[in-house]
Amino acid sequence: IPYRLQMAAGSTAQFSATNIRKGVEVESTAENPITITWTSSDKSVAQVDGNGLISAISGGECVITAHLTQNPKYSASFAVNVASAGESYVAFSGNTPGQLSKYEQATVTAVYVENGSETALPVTWSLSGADAEAYSMEISGNSVTVTCWGGSVVPLTVTAMRGEYSASTEISLFGL
Repeated sequence: IPYRLQMAAGSTAQFSATNIRKGVEVESTAENPITITWTSSDKSVAQVDGNGLISAISGGECVITAHLTQNPKYSASFAVNVASAGESYVAFSGNTPGQLSKYEQATVTAVYVENGSETALPVTWSLSGADAEAYSMEISGNSVTVTCWGGSVVPLTVTAMRGEYSASTEISLFGL
C-alpha cells in the first residue's frame, strides 16, 4: 500500500477520491454517475463515513479503501496508523492532494507530535519517485509547496521526517 497516514486517536482527516481514465479526470453526470464507497478494515482503529471523513478511534493500524461503486474492482487503499495518547510521530496536517495537473500547486504541511503533544519542532522533507522535470518544490518551515510542470509515470512521494519518525504520501502528476 503506497499511501500511509499517521493520526492521533480522537482526530479526523478528510479524504476525497477522483476517477481518472486514461490520465484525465472523469466527472460524474446524471447519465454516468460516479460514486465512491469507503471502507475501513478495522473500525475499532479508524472509521470512515460515506464522504471520506476518517475518524481515528484507538491505537493500531487499518486500511481505508475507496471503491468505485459502479465497478468495485477499481479501488485505491491507504494505511492509517493511529497513535495512542502519549506516542510520538510525524503527521500531515490538513489534506494532502492525491494528484496535481499541469500548472497546479499544493502545499503539504507536517507536524511532529512528541509524547502526544503537537510541537513546533522542524521536520525535514524528501521528495522522490517522479521525474525531476515534472515538478518543483519550495520548502518553508514545516510546509512544502509542490508545483506540477508535467506528467510522470511514477507518482511523487513526499516524506516529512523528524528523527526516527516519518510520514509519506504520494501525489500523481498529470500533464496535458
